[in-house]
Amino acid sequence: MPSTRWRALGPGSILGTLRADMRKATREVMVVGPFIDDYFAEATVASCPSGALLRVLTRSPASVAPTFEEHMEAALARFRHRPVTEVRTLDRLHAKLMLVDETIVFCGSANWYRYSLEESLEVVLRGPVSDAPTLLDEVASLWDQAEVWKGERSSSRAHVPTPAARSPISDGFRAEVLDPIAAAKLASVRGAFVLGTKTTSRKARR
Repeated sequence: MPSTRWRALGPGSILGTLRADMRKATREVMVVGPFIDDYFAEATVASCPSGALLRVLTRSPASVAPTFEEHMEAALARFRHRPVTEVRTLDRLHAKLMLVDETIVFCGSANWYRYSLEESLEVVLRGPVSDAPTLLDEVASLWDQAEVWKGERSSSRAHVPTPAARSPISDGFRAEVLDPIAAAKLASVRGAFVLGTKTTSRKARR
C-alpha cells in the first residue's frame, strides 16, 4: 500500500522542500552530513527561524578532500556567525539527514552541497520521525561521540568568507566530492579504481 506519510524527493525539489520545512521550525533544526558547503550553509541560516536552535554535525575540514576543504571552512564560518547554533565534528561521519523539530526527517543519498542537491541524481525521503522509533537515539549517539567545533582552521589560508564577504566559494561546490576514507580503502585494494579513472591508472603503471 502506498504511503501518504512519506515523499520521495529528486533533483530540483530537495533544497526547496528543505527550506520550506526549516522556515516552519519552532524549536530546532539539526543538520547531519559529512560534506557541507557555504551555499547550503547560507540557505540553512537564511531559512532557520532566528529563535530556533540550529545543530550541525559534520566532518572537520581536515578530514575532507583538499578540493573541498575551503568550502567546508566557509560553511562552518557561516554557521559560527549565527547565534543559537551548535556545531560538532565527527570525522568518520557518513550519515546524511536533517531533522526539523524532531518530528520531520529528511534522509537519503544527497549530501549538503550544491552539486549534490541541484545536479547529481539523488533521492531523499521526507517523512515523520515517529515512523522510525530509534532514529533520535542513533542521532543522539553520533552527537555525543562528536567534538565541539572551536573554529580552528585546518590550514594557513589568509581568508575564509564571512556572511558579509561573498566570493566564488559562496556559490557552492559544483562537482562530486570524493570521500578520502573511500579513496584510501580503494587504494588498498588491488585492481580497484574510481569509475572513469581506470584508463589513466593503467597508463600511469606502464
